[in-house]
Amino acid sequence: MDTSPLVLRLSGELLAYVVDALRNHARLYKANGMSQPSGVDGLVSALAFRASEGQPGTSNAGGCDHGQVEAVKPRLVSYDTAASMLDCSTRQVKRLVSDRTLRPVLVGGLRRLRISDIDAFIEGQA
Repeated sequence: MDTSPLVLRLSGELLAYVVDALRNHARLYKANGMSQPSGVDGLVSALAFRASEGQPGTSNAGGCDHGQVEAVKPRLVSYDTAASMLDCSTRQVKRLVSDRTLRPVLVGGLRRLRISDIDAFIEGQA
């Protein structure tokens, strides 16, 4: 499998469309009892994060006109998304949490990590 970087330039509207399409695809897989390929959740999170960084038209489930949706930058991410951001395994992220390098936030019983803590960790490694 080729793991070289792939660079795509997508307009804000197209990026939002791709994020919506991938999320709908994931819902269909789940509804049909199928498992999607590994890495799809990380891809969706990365694209949604990029769409929210000042790009017009973040993803929405209601099907609103993307040009009128206000961009929102996420502040919390899942362990899988944090692993993608750090280019490491989810297991390594759990180790960073267990040794208190990163501190999780509970959101409705789900553990999430602050993007600001991940950024601070990265800066401290330089």
